[in-house]
Amino acid sequence: MPELTLKQLEAFVCVADCGSFYQAAQQLYISQPTVSAHIAALESHFHTTLLLRGSRKKVTLTPSGQEVYLRAKAILQSCMELERDYAAQADELRLGASTVPMGYLLPPIMAEFRRQHPGCRFVVKKGDSTAVHQMLSGGEIQLGVVGTVLDREHLVYRLLAQDNLVLITPNTAEYRALAAEHVLGRRLLDRPLIFRSSGSGTQIAVDRYLSEQGIATEGIHVAARMESNEGVIELVAQQMGNSVLSALAVQDAVKAGKVLRFPLEQTPVTRELYLVWPKHVPLSQLTRQFIDFASQP
Repeated sequence: MPELTLKQLEAFVCVADCGSFYQAAQQLYISQPTVSAHIAALESHFHTTLLLRGSRKKVTLTPSGQEVYLRAKAILQSCMELERDYAAQADELRLGASTVPMGYLLPPIMAEFRRQHPGCRFVVKKGDSTAVHQMLSGGEIQLGVVGTVLDREHLVYRLLAQDNLVLITPNTAEYRALAAEHVLGRRLLDRPLIFRSSGSGTQIAVDRYLSEQGIATEGIHVAARMESNEGVIELVAQQMGNSVLSALAVQDAVKAGKVLRFPLEQTPVTRELYLVWPKHVPLSQLTRQFIDFASQP
């Protein structure tokens, strides 16, 4: 006999409460087909129809469904009480973030969220976008903030913010003159460049931009690859080469006069930053609250 799971019961109760598969999927942060699969598995397990789908897609309970609903509701309530009373980490949010979100996006969001939820504790791990995806897959974190999409099959991505890619150069007389002429950064890509490491969301976005421009990375003079934005900026300031980085990551160095910033194109070259979490792992109430808070306009 197929195994009965809490995910199936949670999906069933949510559909019954909402009267809609679509609304249940939105509340549970999973896809509608996943909700349907949970209900189908539950009906197969009990060998009976639990829900009736109306002509206007309104869902109602059958007599058997009503009985299962009451018991499932009680089971889920008991689980919530157990978690509330005994789970030591019920108020803990484990986050993972790549370099730019860690340095510029998350701190104000976390600070304001904790003002609204004083009991919340954060554990934040840093890694490039690839590493954050691995942390999610391994269950080390509940939520990630990344600059690239790698696994839509198993993860949910929600747009958090947009960032621009810009070219930075040493602050020399030559480049100051080019900046005064409003030269675009794409004209300077034939000079030595300093790249981030291959797992970086920024570098993945840079590689995508170069490919779209028909520029083969094999033909680029790569002077160095660095793990951190700070290391790249320092090498650029020391005139080892130019680089394409996140506008957020270089803003302080530009203000300080360490480097100069050039737009790549007349229209900004953007990349997206996402909140990401596993599709098939139940989210705590606190995690859902943080997702909604962080992604609000």
